[in-house]
Amino acid sequence: MDNIDVSRRALVAGGVLATAVLAAGTWWQGSAVPATDNGVTVVTGGTTPEAPAHRADLAQAVGQPVQLNGGGEIAAATLVAIMPLPMHVNRPAGVRAAPYRMTFHTPRAGAPVGNKTYALGAPIDGMDRLYLARGVDQGEDAVLFAVVA
Repeated sequence: MDNIDVSRRALVAGGVLATAVLAAGTWWQGSAVPATDNGVTVVTGGTTPEAPAHRADLAQAVGQPVQLNGGGEIAAATLVAIMPLPMHVNRPAGVRAAPYRMTFHTPRAGAPVGNKTYALGAPIDGMDRLYLARGVDQGEDAVLFAVVA
């Protein structure tokens, strides 16, 4: 196989472009409309399954502080949204009925770098650890995402 020299900048640019294309496709289809229900971000319409945010335990977790511990990093965050992910296939037995994405905000100063597993100060949906990816900062807040499948 030929040696391929790809820069980190090119990989990041490709990832951003792919994300933009996927987001545009979802918007164009109009199958999922973000909405807020009791302070929990949910998706309505289309092929989206019943939102897990309607479960009482998850709905109560939104807006609550969460301590994140990972590799010497400790940060206080807030779970700001739970959004179900669209599914187009039947899920096998023994797994969650519907996958979802959790969004956390934490002060940008001293925010975790992300892209690794963090221990939670208190379990959420029975999980005491989550792999968190760092998103784009929003004002003074850093944004972290966890996909729960």
